[in-house]
Amino acid sequence: MNVRGFTLIELMVTVGIAAILLLVAVPSMSQRLAAERLERSATELASAYRFARSEAVKLTLPVVLQGTESGGWEVMADSKLLRQAAAPAGGVVIKPFEPIRIAPTGSSRHTEITLANRLGDLRVLCVAPSGQLLQGSCS
Repeated sequence: MNVRGFTLIELMVTVGIAAILLLVAVPSMSQRLAAERLERSATELASAYRFARSEAVKLTLPVVLQGTESGGWEVMADSKLLRQAAAPAGGVVIKPFEPIRIAPTGSSRHTEITLANRLGDLRVLCVAPSGQLLQGSCS
């Protein structure tokens, strides 16, 4: 008799190997996703700052980029809301986010904005007194 197929032992070994591979792959995948969410949030916040700076110069008014109670941020000029964003997804938190006032010349005070994810990874944005935004620590 010529029987084709897998034995139960072969099938169990294959399923066991697949389970081990999944146990290794899932944690690294979640770390990668957390890092990507952090990077995306930093990029969005940097974009909001650049928008606020360009609006300050364009409108010749002071513009403020500030955090909201919900954990997001908003851009305001003369008490008028110009742009708003929801809180970053995936456990990303913006650590002390004090309002940043941008003068009509585009300059601002020297400040640092730190974003962190649930794994403890950090992204730091540095606002120079000239108003230029840099990635990394101000010091």
